[in-house]
Amino acid sequence: MKIIINNTSMTPIYEQIIDQIKKMIVKGELKENDSLPSVRSLSNELKISALTVKKAYDFLENEGYIDKYIKVIYQNIILFLILILLAFILPIKNDNKLLSILVILVYTFITFIYIKLQKRKG
Repeated sequence: MKIIINNTSMTPIYEQIIDQIKKMIVKGELKENDSLPSVRSLSNELKISALTVKKAYDFLENEGYIDKYIKVIYQNIILFLILILLAFILPIKNDNKLLSILVILVYTFITFIYIKLQKRKG
């Protein structure tokens, strides 16, 4: 994603990010299922604070432009499927296979609780 920050502008950086992402959505450059870069990744790319990017993403989420929880669920589904594949594909002793499945179930439960808590905060 190409976001250009003007450090000499009187517009705060988080608003510049918001405006550019909104324009990308309106122009169709960002479609419904496209994912945004992570907060850390975008902040590193733009050489700005992660809090600034988070503020922009939170604003966009509150305005209905993005839904970070769907992305979290999607990312966790992919990780869950990878864990299942690893649990059954890797040559594991029978007693360790049960442990692998238990780890996957615990991870899924923790992820579910995390998502529920995040939704309550918002």
